[in-house]
Amino acid sequence: MYKPFSDEDGSVKQFGKEIRDSDFMFDLEMTFLNHGSFGGVPRPLFARQLQVLEQVETNPDRFYEYVALQEWRKAVAKVANFVGSSPSNLTFIANATSNGTIALQSLNLQKSDGILITNLTHESLNFSAKHFAKQTGAEIHCIDFIFPLVSKQDIIDKYRQILNQTPNIKVAIIDHITSPTAVRMPIKELIDLCRSKDVKSIIDGAHAPGQIPLQLDDWQPDFYSGNMHKWAFSPRGCAIFWVHPEMQDRVKPLIVSHNYQKGFQLEFFQQATRDHAPFIIAGAATEYIDRIGGMAAITEYNISLRDKAVEYILNELKDTELIGIPEDLRSPFLTIFKIPESQNKYEKNMNGAKLLRRVLFVDHKLDVATFAHQDQLWCRFTIHIYNQFEDIIKMVKAIQKECL
Repeated sequence: MYKPFSDEDGSVKQFGKEIRDSDFMFDLEMTFLNHGSFGGVPRPLFARQLQVLEQVETNPDRFYEYVALQEWRKAVAKVANFVGSSPSNLTFIANATSNGTIALQSLNLQKSDGILITNLTHESLNFSAKHFAKQTGAEIHCIDFIFPLVSKQDIIDKYRQILNQTPNIKVAIIDHITSPTAVRMPIKELIDLCRSKDVKSIIDGAHAPGQIPLQLDDWQPDFYSGNMHKWAFSPRGCAIFWVHPEMQDRVKPLIVSHNYQKGFQLEFFQQATRDHAPFIIAGAATEYIDRIGGMAAITEYNISLRDKAVEYILNELKDTELIGIPEDLRSPFLTIFKIPESQNKYEKNMNGAKLLRRVLFVDHKLDVATFAHQDQLWCRFTIHIYNQFEDIIKMVKAIQKECL
């Protein structure tokens, strides 16, 4: 149940149980180790969101005619600073997944043009690629990565090889952090490689904002999207969309509305009548991050707890291991380990993974992600500022009971 909350007194809260109890509204019976799916809005930002909604309902015409654009622009400027962008290159979209459709529809793909994906490409972007291939006659090309991964350079070399061998590839869809496999791809090197081959880059950074530093203006992708609701505490329904200046005249939102042909940002701002609160609160979310200590403090806490968790998991669970990712390619707040399965209760496929997740969620009040890959079940758990070591102990005991 929502309770009004304010931390204007400037008091510093300890990460872990204290900030969970004070700043988050999670069900106290549940243990949340799956922040990467739907995030979590802190109480101060939820209160701000309600204030915006009340402002709308108090005088809808005033808000939509005279307030919304002004507040939207303020939020764009704050978030642009957070992700290393000039405000003019950035806009908001409802979710990172929209990037695939918006970007691909702007490229005027022709029959036999190539779209490059990998076997680790997020399912939704995979579907976007297949959809446009079907619509245009373009061809899908796929790089297969097998765990354990070798090195950052090996990933770059695989991209270079296929781009050299397949000159018809016109666009590459690249996950910044793969999901669910949690590989932090060498994005700057891959963007530069694509540009050297005259290949457009569509970067799916769904898990990036609030988890890893971004320098979008320096990296110069063609298209970059990232959810603000996952790791940056914003309400759901808000993602950044960075577009290279050379592409801004060509890219159009999915909904053609009142600001048609009035420029990149205005066209994306005006999508008929919609809820602007998630976008406005995204700006406040960057201030909240600064107020609780900034990204440096968040990263230090999360990685410290993650490393302690990994040591405990490897000691307590028989026949487990981390998925094979080199240290410099590991996602900082997402960790994956093999589920040891001696009772053969869960098939090592998507159905088995879904069943295990439901059992852990319903019977053990534990929220983690489980998935199947390379004929094996894996558990992906997340660490964020409200987690504590007791959460890890509960997860390990639940898996021991269900699987060993």
